[in-house]
Amino acid sequence: MQRARRGVVSLGLLFLLLLFLLHGFAAAQTAAISRVGLVTDVGKVDDRTFNESAYKGMMRAVKEFGLKSAFIETQQPTDYDKNIEQFAAAGYDVIITVGFMLGDATKKMAQKYPQVRFTIV
Repeated sequence: MQRARRGVVSLGLLFLLLLFLLHGFAAAQTAAISRVGLVTDVGKVDDRTFNESAYKGMMRAVKEFGLKSAFIETQQPTDYDKNIEQFAAAGYDVIITVGFMLGDATKKMAQKYPQVRFTIV
């Protein structure tokens, strides 16, 4: 039962990410997406939480759309801003943050880097 629920969550997150990416491709005024970065909440990309679901969704989109990607596994909440900014400063087109705890940091970085597309799971 729990495995099925995780599968549904993974598919849901993948669907949202794909919709976001497709919307970006369809918009005439936007540049093509080539690099996607993922910042986890405290935890790893294989921790059986939203971190893992978001990572799997990103990796599927990377494969299907031929994107380059990277991820940062946050060690402590005080690293949120720093982790997000690493991708923004490096010129990533899309930055995905995972978890409501990253809300303030994501908003702050989105205001600082308006040319970057941000999404939060």
